[in-house]
Amino acid sequence: MTYDATTLLIYCCAFLLPVAILICLSLFVLTRGLHSLENRLIAFICCCYMVSFISIFFAHLQPTIHPYLTNYVHAPIGILSLSALMHLAYWLIRNLNQVRIPFAPFIFYAPAAAVFIGAFFAPLPTTGFENGNIWLQNTMTPFISLVYSLSAILLLGLLGFASYIALKIRRGIQKKMFYYFSSVLIIVIGAFYTVEWLLPPQTTFPFMSMYIQVACILAVGAGMVHLELSPSIANRYRELITVAPIGIVILDHEFRISEINDNAREPIEQYGVENIVHQLFFNDLSLNHSGSIYDLLTKRGILTNHIVRMEDPFSDDAYFLSVNASILEEEHHYFYYLSYFDMTEEMKQQQRLHQLAYEDQLTHLPNRAYFIPKVTNLINTLKMGTLILMDLNSFKQINDTYGHKIGDYVLQFTAQLLRDAAQPTHELARLGGDEFVLYLPDSNEAFAMRFVDDLRTRFVSNPFQYEDLSFIISPSIGYAIVHADVSAHFEYYYQLADDAMYVDKQRIKKARDL
Repeated sequence: MTYDATTLLIYCCAFLLPVAILICLSLFVLTRGLHSLENRLIAFICCCYMVSFISIFFAHLQPTIHPYLTNYVHAPIGILSLSALMHLAYWLIRNLNQVRIPFAPFIFYAPAAAVFIGAFFAPLPTTGFENGNIWLQNTMTPFISLVYSLSAILLLGLLGFASYIALKIRRGIQKKMFYYFSSVLIIVIGAFYTVEWLLPPQTTFPFMSMYIQVACILAVGAGMVHLELSPSIANRYRELITVAPIGIVILDHEFRISEINDNAREPIEQYGVENIVHQLFFNDLSLNHSGSIYDLLTKRGILTNHIVRMEDPFSDDAYFLSVNASILEEEHHYFYYLSYFDMTEEMKQQQRLHQLAYEDQLTHLPNRAYFIPKVTNLINTLKMGTLILMDLNSFKQINDTYGHKIGDYVLQFTAQLLRDAAQPTHELARLGGDEFVLYLPDSNEAFAMRFVDDLRTRFVSNPFQYEDLSFIISPSIGYAIVHADVSAHFEYYYQLADDAMYVDKQRIKKARDL
C-alpha cells in the first residue's frame, strides 16, 4: 500500500514524535539515579509506550499485521504500562506516607497478566480504513472491549487513588501529586474530545487513551523535577542536610558557602554567618593549637571530633563546637564539608568533673592527683628542673588559736602568693593540709635559690590580714634539683625536697628559740 508524503508525515508526528519524547524522558529519569525504583518504573513505562507507538506505526504501514499487533502487542503492553503507572503512584505515595496495600505491587499487574494470557485465546479483530480515514479502525471484539474497559478502570483507579490520598493526608506534596494527575487527565481528555468534535468525521483519531496515558507519564516526570515527587540524589542530599540535627556547611572551591542548614545558620546568624564560618575554617581555634581546620584538612583530608573554642563577640563568654570535616571532589573542584554541633554544655561538664578530680576545692590549685602524673612526665621528658616543697610553720597553732575558718583563709592567701610568684611554665599544687609543691622546668640550682629567696621575701612583705587580725606567715621550704644524668622517679626527688624542707623547719625553729 502506498502513502502520500502528507500521510507519512502525519504518521511520524502521531507515533514517532511521542517515541522521541519518551526516549528523552526515560534517559532523563535514569540520569537522576539508576538505583531508584521510581526512576526505573518511569523508564519501563516509557519503553512500554514506545513499543506500542512503534507497533501502531508499522501497522499503519502494513495493515495486514495490524490484527496481530493489536492482540499480541498493543493491548497487553497498554495494560502493562497502566499497571506499572499504578505501581509508580503507589510507590511514591508509600514512600511519603507509609501507606500499605495488601499484595502490592503484584495486585497492580494482575490485569496485565490476564490480558497477556487472554490474547492467545481471543479471536483476531478485523481492521481497515473506514470512510477515507487515514487511521486504521478495529472491529470491537469482546477482547478489545475488555482491554478498553480495563484501561478506563485503571485510569479512573489511578485518579481515585491519588484523590483518596490527597484528601486523607494533608501534607502539601500529596496534594501537588493529586492536582497534577487530576489536572492533566481532565485537560487532556477535554482537549481530545474538543479536537474530535471539531474535526470532520472521516478524520477521527482512535488512539486517544494512549495519549492520555502518555500525558500522565509526562506529568509525573514534570512533577519529579518541579514538585520533587521523587527527589533526585542531589535533592535528597539537600533534604538530608536540611533535616540533619547538627549544623552542616558546604564551602565551594572558592570558599563560598554553597549549602548551609538552619542548625548551622541560627546559632551564628547574629554574628554574621559568612564571617563566623570563615573564622571557624581558617583560624586556629583548637584547644591544643594544632592548626586551623583548613590546615588540618590539607594535611589529613578528614577531621573527626575536632573541638574548637569560639569567642562570643557580644560578651566575654566562649562556646565550644565539635567539628567533623572532609574534602569532597566533584568535576575537578574541591568542596569542603563541615558538620558541627554545640559542645559547650559538655565541655563545661567536663571542666566541672576535671575540677572535682584534679583541683583543690579550697584554694583552687591543682591537687595531688593532677600534679604527680604531670611532673612525673616532665621529669622523664625534660630531665632538668627543680621540685620545691613547702609547708606552713605553726599552722596547727593558727587553727587552734583563731579557728579553722581563719586557717582556711591562710591557705587561700598562701595559694595566691604562690600564684603571683610562679611563672606560666611552672607547675603548682596543694598536696594536702598546709603542704604546697612547685615544679620549675628547665631550671638550675641558682635559679631555684633565687626563686626560694623571692618566696620568703613575699611572705615577709605581705602579712596575712583579716579584719583586725594581722600576722606574717612563716613557710618552711625545701627543694631538690632534677639532673639530666640522674635517672630517678618523682618519689626520689620528692623525698630529697622533703628532707631539705625538714632541715629548713629545724633551722627556723632554732632561730625562733634563740
